[in-house]
Amino acid sequence: MNAEALESCDLIVDIEFVSPWPLRTAVGGLLLKTAVGEPVWGSNCRFHPYESQIKSSARGVLRCQSRGLPIIPGQYVLSVWLGDRHEDYDSKLDVLKFPIAEDHVNPLRPPGSGHLDWPAVWEGTVLKTHVTSS
Repeated sequence: MNAEALESCDLIVDIEFVSPWPLRTAVGGLLLKTAVGEPVWGSNCRFHPYESQIKSSARGVLRCQSRGLPIIPGQYVLSVWLGDRHEDYDSKLDVLKFPIAEDHVNPLRPPGSGHLDWPAVWEGTVLKTHVTSS
């Protein structure tokens, strides 16, 4: 996650993966919750735009970018998922906790965090396998 981007309420998350088998189309997912567990925002490659170079790859990086999330100040928790177009294979629940400060919040956001339907864009990049010689 890009800490500098959070100052503008831009959420940029990279999910690097290594799978025991090639994923036809790698799909990532995110869920942002308040510190008390209330879901605020979520996205995955199944319903937000997705540009991927990853086709049948066992290694890669998925990046999700959501600009200007209109969230209120407080502590937030992020969970991530990895799967394909049909099934989730792995999850890391509550993997990252971070604050959003008062001075970095959109002043037009109404009080209360509520549930957001906010745009996000996903990209996928294949990671090359490193070969070492003896």
